[in-house]
Amino acid sequence: PKNFGQVYADAVRFSSKPLEDTGQAALATVTPSAGGITPPPVTTPAVVGQLKWYENIQDAQRAATSSNKRILLFFYAPSSERSQALEKSLSSPEISAILQKSYVLVRLNFLENTKIAYSLGAFKAGTINVYDSQGNALFQISDRLTPAELVQKLRVD
Repeated sequence: PKNFGQVYADAVRFSSKPLEDTGQAALATVTPSAGGITPPPVTTPAVVGQLKWYENIQDAQRAATSSNKRILLFFYAPSSERSQALEKSLSSPEISAILQKSYVLVRLNFLENTKIAYSLGAFKAGTINVYDSQGNALFQISDRLTPAELVQKLRVD
């Protein structure tokens, strides 16, 4: 009998080095001591819409630790329709209220930060990784979700 099926691939990466488990990577794996990535100077969050976004992980992690909030890391690309749709959902009043109350937000350009994105298991723009206040991975959102589904996923009870 013949088997009919489909296989989809989002990206292919060829390397002579073995891959690490990127699905559960903690933010600490991209610190200078772990990954050789030089952090930018300390910054204050930039305001996009009504949300305040950090532009580097280290500052966001410090803020999350001191406020005991989760970290939401959004990999975006300016030309990505998927990113634009997700950013619009994140700016909606209901989701924005959840984010302001319970999250420290980080926004990284996927195209400019592919090494960091790949090390954290994000392989396309429009991906959200969520971490606890200590930088431990909680979950990833890589599928398109309705605003109601996004509210359910991000709600911290």
